[in-house]
Amino acid sequence: RVVALIGELRSYKGVDLLLDALAHAKPSADHRLALMLAGKPDAESIDELRRSLPTDITVAFRPEYIDSTDLGEWFGAADLCVFPYERILNSGSAHLAATMGVPVVLPGVAHLTKVFGDEPWVHFFDPDRAIESLGELLTEPATFERHRAEADEFCRGRSPWRISLLML
Repeated sequence: RVVALIGELRSYKGVDLLLDALAHAKPSADHRLALMLAGKPDAESIDELRRSLPTDITVAFRPEYIDSTDLGEWFGAADLCVFPYERILNSGSAHLAATMGVPVVLPGVAHLTKVFGDEPWVHFFDPDRAIESLGELLTEPATFERHRAEADEFCRGRSPWRISLLML
């Protein structure tokens, strides 16, 4: 199962948390994990990021800006998108994953659970025990289940066109 973090690879976006959680995850023989990291990292952290990539699972790493014409390919290859941000107001990345039908994992903070709490394609890890909680989600097959119809409905209700009509 391919776990992806797609977008700018900044320290506050929890890349190290995801890597630690992958090390903590206990996959089974029929539930092996692979990782895709794609996006532009901080110039000062690129070498450290390369050194910290797991060596016991398959990793696809593209440390550069991902053009919008390539996003479909990256999301299409993902079974799950994880956005373990340490600081987050909202998640445009979660909305983008929904348009691609990819389930997501977010930190279980109040403002995100308020928006996404009823969505079956969204899972939350406990920020107070982030590594363990995220690792557990990564080994749970239900985390990877597709809920395309629900994700589509979520997107339809929040399309830029519909929101702009509400503003008129």
